[in-house]
Amino acid sequence: MSSPVDLHALSVTGLTHRCAQETELFFQRHAYDPAYCYELFRRALLERNQRAYEGLYIQYQPLVAGWVERHPSFPGAGEEVQYFVNRAFEKMWHALSPEKFDRFADLKALLSYLKLCAHSAVIDYARPRRLVLLDEEPGDAVLAARASHDDAAEEVIERNVQQDFWRQINLRLADEREQAVVFGSFVLAMKPAELQRRYAHLFGDVRDVYRTKQNVLERLRRDPELQILRADYR
Repeated sequence: MSSPVDLHALSVTGLTHRCAQETELFFQRHAYDPAYCYELFRRALLERNQRAYEGLYIQYQPLVAGWVERHPSFPGAGEEVQYFVNRAFEKMWHALSPEKFDRFADLKALLSYLKLCAHSAVIDYARPRRLVLLDEEPGDAVLAARASHDDAAEEVIERNVQQDFWRQINLRLADEREQAVVFGSFVLAMKPAELQRRYAHLFGDVRDVYRTKQNVLERLRRDPELQILRADYR
């Protein structure tokens, strides 16, 4: 839906108010205009307007808190929800520079990126930290138990990261051909010739496999919403 007013003429206060109204309409399943919230993001991230950033924080803090609480690594993190909410907004502020803003065409893309920032904040914190207490020397048995616990925790967290990463990848694959190429190449470690033989109904020859693989990889590499998860996965 197109906004009937000149968004650039609105004050930050007015823009924040309209963003809140439109968001409420969205949650009530009524027709809404995302342009006001997108403009608030634009002023905060592209123009680096501090008041616009504060408006975004107030508007989306409850939404980000919900993402944090539902993340599988949050219950064992041992930190308050608000801590991760703050880290998520900080990540977005620092990672999404003005030069990168034009890559986000709409409000949905921006909120997806903010959600990735929230998940990344939890994952970063939840990675096991091997702490050595200054006032005691743990015995060998204690150290061995801690190491075993840390290894198990690391495995669970890494699995969650990988699941998030591949779930996001799968959402961006256009058809069965792309799914076959990505799954075969990066999960089954199949060569193009092997892929063509297994999925002969999808690929006429090996060149089809190469073309499909090149196209999907180029598209995924340009996707700004994958940047944070890709960094965590590495």
